[in-house]
Amino acid sequence: MSGDKSDYDDPLPEAPGPPKRWRIIAAEWHGFKMSEFFRILDVIHRLNWFNPTLNPIPEEITKIGVHTKPGNAPRFRVSSDSKEPGSPVRGLPRNCYNETWLKSLHPWQLDQLQMKEFDYNFYVPSNIYAHNGYSENVFGC
Repeated sequence: MSGDKSDYDDPLPEAPGPPKRWRIIAAEWHGFKMSEFFRILDVIHRLNWFNPTLNPIPEEITKIGVHTKPGNAPRFRVSSDSKEPGSPVRGLPRNCYNETWLKSLHPWQLDQLQMKEFDYNFYVPSNIYAHNGYSENVFGC
């Protein structure tokens, strides 16, 4: 889908200092709303991993946001202007694809893409924003 590249040439996992940052390398075929949605999920996941009490879903329903096993923290991803062609995923709703990229395809490529002719609703409920300390305007969706 899209890639990440470390801001450091050869980071050591036990190196002291700030956590590693990863630059987001966007896939050219990604639609804007889908990319923004991925950024929202990155932020929510990172916040919930470091502070599981922010999870707005009652614990009796799910254990999402409560990390009970040791492991690596989520990557801290930062936006960049880097793009790569990537490998498009077939069968996604129309607004998951970049409009300019879609216009560049031949008819046979559009057929192979098997795009769904509806738009996905990338809405994130306001209680998710509020529990993570943000207003809806921060994410742009």
